[in-house]
Amino acid sequence: QLDMYSKESPEEAPAPLKPWFAIPGPVAEEYSIAFGHWASLEGKGTPEGIYALDTGCCWGGTLTCLRWEDKQYFVQPSNRHKDLGEAAAS
Repeated sequence: QLDMYSKESPEEAPAPLKPWFAIPGPVAEEYSIAFGHWASLEGKGTPEGIYALDTGCCWGGTLTCLRWEDKQYFVQPSNRHKDLGEAAAS
């Protein structure tokens, strides 16, 4: 089931929802995939070869970049304070 409104982390998502990268299939097994727009993941919890880059910079987290050739991450703290991001989200 595809739910475009659920923004929770996989651990907090209501059943029967699960992240797209947890569904077995050849795409994730054969390719490396970088994606964003899921800040609640905080760049963590994805299988090998799948790179979550949204680390909540707009909400006071960090800006995360990935150098594709060697899959090296680079992280820059946001100039926005977390409390401002939380206020903007409500």
